[in-house]
Amino acid sequence: MMYSQYKFDIGNLARLLDIEIGNPINCMLGICKRIGISKKLAYEATEQFKAQNGDEPCTAHDIYYGMSEIVFMVAVTGPAAQKLSKPKKPSPAPCRYAGRSTTFRQF
Repeated sequence: MMYSQYKFDIGNLARLLDIEIGNPINCMLGICKRIGISKKLAYEATEQFKAQNGDEPCTAHDIYYGMSEIVFMVAVTGPAAQKLSKPKKPSPAPCRYAGRSTTFRQF
């Protein structure tokens, strides 16, 4: 069952190679708008796509992989990434009363 689904998905990706896109930037922006991706992410992805592939005609497969960068951007700039980039809370002050280097809560 799993193999048949994998084979089906590979077939769909292979069919994208047969679809020629004359204006890839407008196509990418249109797809992003249709599926509800923010303009900021859409423009960032299209700029990156343009830098890598230029503004020449390409296949739908190329656009598919260009749009997969949006998933990466969301993963990097999303809430999970914000947790990673936030500085950790400062550790409690060292215990002044025990004269040790370990940290204890001050009461």
